[in-house]
Amino acid sequence: MRGSLPGKLLLFLLAASLILFSLLFLPQLLAGPGETGSLGSDRQDLKGSLASQASSKDGEGSLETSASPTPKERIGVVSKTLLAGKVEGDGAFPLSLGKMLLLPAPPRFSGGLGGMIQSFSQGKGVENLAPNKNKGRALATAPLSRDGIFRFESPPLGRFSLVLDHPFYFFKEIHVVETRKDRLVEVGPYKAQLGGLVEVRAMDPQGLPLKGLRLRMQSRPDFTRMMDPAKAGDPANWVKAFLPFEGKTDEQGRAFFWGVAPGKYLLHGRRKAFASQSRELLVRRGTRQIVRLSLSRGVVLDLRVTGPDKKPVPGAMVRVELPQGAEIWGMGFGGARMRKEAVSGRTDARGQVHFDTLRRGYVNIQLRAPGFVQLQRKVELVAAKTTTVVELDRGLSMEGIVTDAQGTPLGGAGVAPLGEAGQEFMGFSGASLLPRQAFEKLAQRAGVKTDEKGRFQLWGFAKGQKTKLFALKEGFSVQTTRELTAGTKGIRISCPRQALLRGRVVDHASGDPVPSFTVRVERSAFMMFQSRLGELRKKDSDGFFELGGLSPGAAQISIMAPEKNTVVISKTLVEGENPLGEIRMRPPLVVEGRVVDRRGHGLAGVDVWVSRGRMADNPEMHAMMGIRKVRTGEQGRFRLVGVPEGRFRLGAFRRGWSPNRSKVLRVPSETGLLKDVVLEMNRGGVIEGVILSAEGIPLAGAWVQAKTTDQSFSQSALSDADGGFRFEGLADGSYALVGMKKGFMERASREAMEAGGADSKSILKRISSMMKRMARAQVRVREGETSKVELKIPASQGGKTQPDLWGEVRLGGKGLSQGLVSLTPVGAGALPLMGSVQEGRFRVENVPDGSYRIRFQKGFGRGPVGEERELILKGPRSALRFDFPASMLAGRVLRPDGSPADAGLMVRLWKQGGRSETIDDPNPWLNGNATLTSGKGNFRFQGIAPGTYDLKVRSLGFLSKDSGGGELKGIVLGEGERRTDLVVRLSRGGEFEVQVLAEGKPLPRAVVRLLDPKGKLRDLLQVQITDAEGKALFERVSEGDWKVLARAKGWAPKLSPLQRLREGSVLRVRLDLERGIPVDLSLSSDLHWKGLVVFSVWKTDGAFVLQGAVPSPATQAVVGNLEPGTYRLRVENSVLGRMEQEVHVPPRGSAHWVLKK
Repeated sequence: MRGSLPGKLLLFLLAASLILFSLLFLPQLLAGPGETGSLGSDRQDLKGSLASQASSKDGEGSLETSASPTPKERIGVVSKTLLAGKVEGDGAFPLSLGKMLLLPAPPRFSGGLGGMIQSFSQGKGVENLAPNKNKGRALATAPLSRDGIFRFESPPLGRFSLVLDHPFYFFKEIHVVETRKDRLVEVGPYKAQLGGLVEVRAMDPQGLPLKGLRLRMQSRPDFTRMMDPAKAGDPANWVKAFLPFEGKTDEQGRAFFWGVAPGKYLLHGRRKAFASQSRELLVRRGTRQIVRLSLSRGVVLDLRVTGPDKKPVPGAMVRVELPQGAEIWGMGFGGARMRKEAVSGRTDARGQVHFDTLRRGYVNIQLRAPGFVQLQRKVELVAAKTTTVVELDRGLSMEGIVTDAQGTPLGGAGVAPLGEAGQEFMGFSGASLLPRQAFEKLAQRAGVKTDEKGRFQLWGFAKGQKTKLFALKEGFSVQTTRELTAGTKGIRISCPRQALLRGRVVDHASGDPVPSFTVRVERSAFMMFQSRLGELRKKDSDGFFELGGLSPGAAQISIMAPEKNTVVISKTLVEGENPLGEIRMRPPLVVEGRVVDRRGHGLAGVDVWVSRGRMADNPEMHAMMGIRKVRTGEQGRFRLVGVPEGRFRLGAFRRGWSPNRSKVLRVPSETGLLKDVVLEMNRGGVIEGVILSAEGIPLAGAWVQAKTTDQSFSQSALSDADGGFRFEGLADGSYALVGMKKGFMERASREAMEAGGADSKSILKRISSMMKRMARAQVRVREGETSKVELKIPASQGGKTQPDLWGEVRLGGKGLSQGLVSLTPVGAGALPLMGSVQEGRFRVENVPDGSYRIRFQKGFGRGPVGEERELILKGPRSALRFDFPASMLAGRVLRPDGSPADAGLMVRLWKQGGRSETIDDPNPWLNGNATLTSGKGNFRFQGIAPGTYDLKVRSLGFLSKDSGGGELKGIVLGEGERRTDLVVRLSRGGEFEVQVLAEGKPLPRAVVRLLDPKGKLRDLLQVQITDAEGKALFERVSEGDWKVLARAKGWAPKLSPLQRLREGSVLRVRLDLERGIPVDLSLSSDLHWKGLVVFSVWKTDGAFVLQGAVPSPATQAVVGNLEPGTYRLRVENSVLGRMEQEVHVPPRGSAHWVLKK
């Protein structure tokens, strides 16, 4: 196993994680349990042959590495260093057959999945995750007693992982320990999982043992784990699926794989001069499998590769695929799929390459060489030796010049195509995460050098091929181009000089230098991904540091030191020197407190963290997003070290209890300690239901998930034998439920990944297809109540039972070259149907009759084209045509200091006098009038009609590290005008401190929203829940005029007078709610609908009041309490469309509204 992650695997992990997040942006997350089948092989129960197997313990073992929190440790003072603990099994086999190994611990992946990928791209951490490869690198060993007790005497000092080396048992989780000098560290008990043992016996054609056969045993990737954050846990699990067991047969032709987790595997054996052989096997718990491999002599293929001039081509990459071989899982940024077994090699100086492990039959040969077009050819191997010559074509070229930022040509710069790394998803390219070393290797392998005038010419592009190029030179930053077409001339690549950081780290109080610290410079690439520009570690220093080789532009500089609070500096790096001056570091800020129930009893096992709001507070996403947590002890006590300066909230979660957030906290800078913080939790509400097949049969083992509409919380469960499921500890609010048959996610996610293509179009098309096969419902949860629900899997269409929707879309008179079309049924919570746009034509498959909103985009979450249109589909279909003008609004978002903003900010556009945006849009970031900023804060709206527009920018919190918002008003766009000069500067904004009372007493868990001056929901992100003191805090609110709306169960909503907020100011608003009149809503029997019916209530002056839903098949719902008066009731449904009617609330009694035709 090499020390760095293969490039294609790294890029695939990026694509897989982006697929996961794209699923999260839609109203549910796809995930579920897998199914296993049976494969034949020699298998025998191992209890009867335990002794003989133990005596042949010279084979390989395994390590399953799913991450877990560091186990509890009990530390005592002793005369020497000791590490002791206990392992628990199920009693099937004696633990004394194994031993414990002490190995280097895997790296700490700061930043969750993004940090892990960054570390792997730099070659860090892979070795420590590979199964069985590490056992030869054990730093210490300790035998296990029959009771599972182990003891390391005088082990090395530091941070290590404990690995179980046993014929049958393995650890499902990583167990990390830290030894300390002259300390006894007691750990565990650790739960060992029962696996199996695989013995391989290899023979040559004469039946003699075959020594030196290289073996590779790999499981098929667990797609359900990759696509479900709750199962994925630590992101290192994503990599584990790709790392195989490896071994080699001994003198007797045998090899052993110990403690293999149950499941399906593909075993592959290869040795020089012998035909490779593969075998599928199924490892079962507590069994020994004997796999016999009988190898024959290999067929020889001698290949000579030349160019058009008949000269040899050295260094060409040759891959020979065996169609008759077994399928091996392969990956790339363009997709993942089962590929045929293959061997590969590079041509020597004579252009020749030799293969001697092939078998007779047809083989597919793929050749790739710098400066030549990639070639594929089929060759039949008949004789024992086959010799063939392959001629490569030079193809088309790309030509241009490389300069510095001032336009001076750069001679000796490397230029190369980016290839798969340049593919984009949602405007994000995986290349933004690659370190400079990766670009240097790529330039050496597939690039050219510029001449003294900075000119370059790259050959080897096929006609119509599109790719990005990059250029780099010592002392200059890597620069990439936009996507270019083969044959492009006059390319200009400008590379700025690198930046240099200088500074000194000192103690805040004394001013003395901090001797040991780390300086890390990162740049946001996209969502949770950070591109690490550079890192410097200093020990026993005078506090001074100098870090060079950095790319100019916006950066985040983190300075970390032991026993100090991390200092984070946002700075725009410029070419040359960037002085930071003295960086003063304080001791870490600490919060201590308790988590209790309503009776004041302490709650153990509660996770506590610094809240970031919305999706970042979803416990199922914490490991992937790198959220640091602590867990309460027996009395519910916690101690959280390293909290941020200024104001913040704490989040708390324990399964079965309603998640909660603390009131706004601040650690006193004088003491650095905030004590006696109390978080109170309650049991919340319950969702109970059953999941049925399309035929109404209860489904056992089906996967069900409940998720809040703001993505801040989700919970998953498997149905019981009667199809029943139950979710407890749910906070008040609306929940979207999705359900899938057992094994559905295993198949559906594999379809999405194996079909190839990690671009926006292909991903969303597959997501749309998968969502058609899920059961869905929406449920309202109230504390102390149980909500009943029935989920039913849609009937399999088995073909096109619904007509397609198709047509043309033109932009400025020309067909839109490529893009996406989304067709969203009217009504909140409705899932969009997706289709693609190619050469001006679009198609959405299987579209039922109903009311829809149609949107066009250049890509997922970016590049909206034209405005959203409404469609009513009924009866026969014909081609539709959409013509959008060539006009455009584009610009960029800047931070308050003038530097480019982060990627992932949401930019929304409103036309003055146009259709009002309302809360019933469940996916504002998919809205046709919304887009996400690119890596440099750029945005673009195309196909915009003439008129006057307002533009707002907001942070979604989990997509961008930038915060705050900004806006432009009164943007005038003329007929055919293309404005690209818009600049929106993010404002630090002001704050709203809102207190909600009911009959003069603080009202917790009230919903508070910020509305625009007309009472419209222009900013769907400005919503908070009051804490135990009835308070809600809105930070970084854009200056301007706002109204505050508060509502709670059993109380009438209250709207504040107009509030004018200035930058840097704090407005305190107090709202006292009154009981009001209870109102309910029913649907008339003459109405015919299906699915969710969404309603919203508005005042006659257009101010928003509340919204809700009538879930199918119910015909009535509770609206809530309202003040007496006249209102407008708006209803939306995919069948009913949009309906409005005037309704009244009397001064006394109650109100019953009936929706009629």
